[in-house]
Amino acid sequence: MHGQYLVALISIALGGALLGFLPYNYPKASSFLGDAGSHLVGFLLAVLAILPHFYSDTNPRPLAVISPLLILGVPLLDLVWVVILRTRLGKPFWIGDNNHLSHQLNRRGFSRPVAVMILWVLGLALGALAFLINRG
Repeated sequence: MHGQYLVALISIALGGALLGFLPYNYPKASSFLGDAGSHLVGFLLAVLAILPHFYSDTNPRPLAVISPLLILGVPLLDLVWVVILRTRLGKPFWIGDNNHLSHQLNRRGFSRPVAVMILWVLGLALGALAFLINRG
């Protein structure tokens, strides 16, 4: 709509790849994205969130920086939560454990599919909020 063809192309390619991968990663997963895959996806999402919203005098967007933070809100919240918790427990934050948000939801009695759906809905809500902020 705004001539952002590169953003559209990368978004469609990334979305298609992730949609093709999704059936194999949904609980009971037979395939996992892994660290390298999740880091690549996170990097691409961050770039795609920022790229179309560069500030310029002709198109000022003072709230553009909020979009990537909202779109990536669930993984960022998870990251902050785990780092703070591991630090408080005196554990190195770079060594994995079972204290991520999805594990917390499981321990609170939610099944794995329901926990995934809760995180998806939260992610969609934050993405919708970012969309509404940038439209204004």
